[in-house]
This record gives sequence, structure tokens and C-alpha cells, in this order.
Amino acid sequence: MAKRIRAVYERGIIRPLEPLDLPEGILLEITVEPIRGEEQPLRGGGGPLPPGSMRLGEVLEAAGVPKEVRESIEELIEHMASSLLASVDEKLLELYRAVERLEPGAAAARIGPPPLDRDTWLLMLSDVLTVLEKAGMFEETRPLRAAANQRRLSPYDMALAWLRGDRGYLDRVAEETGAGRSIVYLVAAVLGEASRRAVSRALGRGS
Repeated sequence: MAKRIRAVYERGIIRPLEPLDLPEGILLEITVEPIRGEEQPLRGGGGPLPPGSMRLGEVLEAAGVPKEVRESIEELIEHMASSLLASVDEKLLELYRAVERLEPGAAAARIGPPPLDRDTWLLMLSDVLTVLEKAGMFEETRPLRAAANQRRLSPYDMALAWLRGDRGYLDRVAEETGAGRSIVYLVAAVLGEASRRAVSRALGRGS
């Protein structure tokens, strides 16, 4: 029986956006039909986010974020990094140090961002959306704002996905909320970069 699903094509691989209840090893016939109008690039002339890009600077560039907005984002990242750093206690710091000894630079991705309660994470997410909204990006942020207000988003998981390069999770967030991939990746990058800096500073390595 034919089943119509949505999938993403990345690096030569077609990846379904929903689980398939099929026997292992089954042979499938795939008809490719690109979905138009799904990706809404941010204002400023940017295009869709490059699938392999997982760095904040590249995302800002690809999304065409204006210079003045980038400066506001940088200030916000510094503020959030300070808040996250304050939540790193000695026990967590030892975990970060243990991973850092084995895999330099991997502590934040392996252990995860410093812990904050869900409400604080949602407030940080709201701050990111507010910066983008002040730049006139209301339509782009609207789906994420609605999902956040309904507590259907996990900013912690978005930050962790960014740190680990888990594009699959971020694509699912975009699919479930109806937001463009560019805005989801951008928000996750801001949260993830703040987390990375906090862990880096906790380890005494600076920014």
C-alpha cells in the first residue's frame, strides 16, 4: 500500500521526517517531489541555510542577518553565557573536565549545556526571538513564539542539538512547529553558542 511521507535530502541521503513502520531491508520505490515554499529565509537577502553549516557565523551569514542585529545577538549571547556559567557547580565542572581530558573541546557537546530550569531556558529563547522581532522578523519567528508560549519547545534540547550537530532534531522542530529551517537553526545556534562559551569559561579556556 502506497504511503506519502515528507523527507529531507542531505548529502546524497533521503531522510524521512517521520518514523516508518516497515520491515528491515524492504525495497522501496521513491518518487521525488520537492515541496515549494517550505523554507522562508530571513530578511536581509539571505537564502536557505546550507545543510552542512553548524557554526553561528555561517548561519548568520546564510540567513542574511543585518550587522546591527548580529551585534545585538552577540550581546545577548554574552549575557546568556554569564547566566549559564553561574549555574556550573563543582560536580558538573568535574564532569566537564573529565570529558575535556579525553576529548579536548567536546565537553559541552558530550555533557550538555549547564542546567537551568525550563522556565529560564524558555525566557532565554524568548529573548532571542525578541531580538529578531525588533529587527522586523515577526513572520519568521511567529511559529516558534507560538510553540514557546504553549511550552512545546525545549530550548535546552535545541542548544544540545546544535552543540552535537544534530540537524535531524532541529529539522523535526521546524517540521512540528511549522517554522523555517533557517530560523530554527539560528535560534539553536545562539542558544548553543552561549552554552559553549559558558562551558569553555568554566574550564578556564576563555571564549
